[in-house]
Amino acid sequence: MTGWGEAGFMERFGVPAVYFGPGDPKFSHTPEERCLTARIREAEAVFLSLAESWLADGRG
Repeated sequence: MTGWGEAGFMERFGVPAVYFGPGDPKFSHTPEERCLTARIREAEAVFLSLAESWLADGRG
């Protein structure tokens, strides 16, 4: 998927960023946008794991 977001501003200040989320990019931000609940749950697990990792490393 191509696009632009706030990470473009963050990069100017040396803040690393990635875009990540569930769903099929070909439907992203279209009238047909949709996502399976299972994919949302998978993304939730990734976000939770990332947050727990950062907190354990003292970055939170």
